[in-house]
Amino acid sequence: MRLWILDTVTGRNGQGLPCSSAVHYSTDEANHQNNNKRINTMKLHHSKYKKNYRAYILDHITDEDDNPFKTEQERIDYLFDRFESEYGWSIDRVGYFKALEEWLAGLAIPFACYNSEIIDLAIEMGSIDENPSDQLCERVVDGYFRFMANIIYGFKDERTAS
Repeated sequence: MRLWILDTVTGRNGQGLPCSSAVHYSTDEANHQNNNKRINTMKLHHSKYKKNYRAYILDHITDEDDNPFKTEQERIDYLFDRFESEYGWSIDRVGYFKALEEWLAGLAIPFACYNSEIIDLAIEMGSIDENPSDQLCERVVDGYFRFMANIIYGFKDERTAS
């Protein structure tokens, strides 16, 4: 089976910028591109896949020198302190949640950002089944940063007072 993947890059303004060419992979090559990770092939209940996203997000939070934090609490505090420092002006303009979504769309945290990476992540986390329809893929990609902002916004109550 052959698989054609056409990615777009989401720029700072949140608009997709098409890449100049499609990339062709065989199924084996596509699996190799995922670093041979075991991909969950079954959709999980939202309470389970949200835990997977939480772990994914916290694993991607590092300090300015790309050093990991020792505790989950340090990661959460750093994430919100950094966001508010960089995007405080936007919070006043559009509100906390929308500003968080825009901040993430600007690739502030090194999450998956290409369409194929986003879909692979959704499959791996268990939020969609393997081999999703084109329509589902489009909905997942379109709502990705809003979804990630929602997960992160849920951490807000865990934040220690600054």
